[in-house]
Amino acid sequence: MRILKKSYEHATIRICLDDIENNVLKGSIHTPFLKQGIDFSDVSRFLNSLENVAEHRGFPEPVFRMRDFSVAKDKLKIQKRKEEMPIVRSVEEIEQQFGKSETIRLFITSRRNAGLQGHFVVLSAGSIVKFSSELELLEKIEHLLTTEHQDINREKVME
Repeated sequence: MRILKKSYEHATIRICLDDIENNVLKGSIHTPFLKQGIDFSDVSRFLNSLENVAEHRGFPEPVFRMRDFSVAKDKLKIQKRKEEMPIVRSVEEIEQQFGKSETIRLFITSRRNAGLQGHFVVLSAGSIVKFSSELELLEKIEHLLTTEHQDINREKVME
């Protein structure tokens, strides 16, 4: 696969939200830098996957790094790998993925204070939601899904 020029669209992380049941978040994460999506079935896997995606593609870089006393050659290999991270899926292919409940486009703009900051776009509503930590991201996703489920339940009652 050839390395393509990276654009703003390639920074998008598409999150397909399938369900939230008994406070358990389920869905998948898609990005042009991974050959296939990452399925998650709990909050821990979701957050670890987001952090791994940011680390894997190499941007945005964290403000703080863990101290590492390994051989300098290994550090050089890791740095080189990040710079040459190829795009393995097209943006069009990523945009074909949809969640059962909701789909959002997540943009991580910084990684300060050992956390993630950014915004996401709710595709069904076109609204932009900002977050300044993983906890706030989870809270807003939960609100999005539970509000949507409540609206669906209200419609069923009204019928």
